[in-house]
Amino acid sequence: MAALLATAAALTRAGHPARRSIYFVATTGHEAGLLGAQTLVTRPPVPLERTAAVINIDRGNVWGTTRDIVALGAELSSLGNIASQAAQAEGLSLTPDPAPELGDYFGSDHFPFALAGVPALQIATGRNFVGQPADWGDRTAENYLTTKYHQPGDEFHAGLSYEGLLQQVAVMTRIAWAVAQTGEFPVWNENSVFHEAGARLRAAR
Repeated sequence: MAALLATAAALTRAGHPARRSIYFVATTGHEAGLLGAQTLVTRPPVPLERTAAVINIDRGNVWGTTRDIVALGAELSSLGNIASQAAQAEGLSLTPDPAPELGDYFGSDHFPFALAGVPALQIATGRNFVGQPADWGDRTAENYLTTKYHQPGDEFHAGLSYEGLLQQVAVMTRIAWAVAQTGEFPVWNENSVFHEAGARLRAAR
């Protein structure tokens, strides 16, 4: 929620309005089957065919600054190029999904939008942490998933760091602004499983 609000605050300081409206949405019912996102797709505030993109953050980086950032789904649509440019502008590299076997892209709140044809990204934690060994990010992520995720130990503690979360906010802000400033709609790549749904949305415009 802090990342969502910080991104909104950053965009209000752009100096002039974006060409497109930007909606900030916090869905509920995630663990019950993405129910909030599913409901939003069926009753959207803006028709889905006029929705340019969805940028999602699920688990923020509270482990420290990184030299990279992950944008799940970047390889699936033209949003990947936008995300890469946004990361570069923040001095970061864009890293492919470090654990595709987990299927994280297919289990978060952007997914119902993707199924409906709206290009979507999920901003995730990079793995190349500043001041840490090369495998520290992988080990930390694995430890979190096996010992804390969806467990009582997944709670605030004084050792959390928010610098990495600010990096994610900066990249999300740049992606949102880039999409909102162009008259073109991002598109799914032809080899994407979502390409057909995206084509139906384009035909409805």
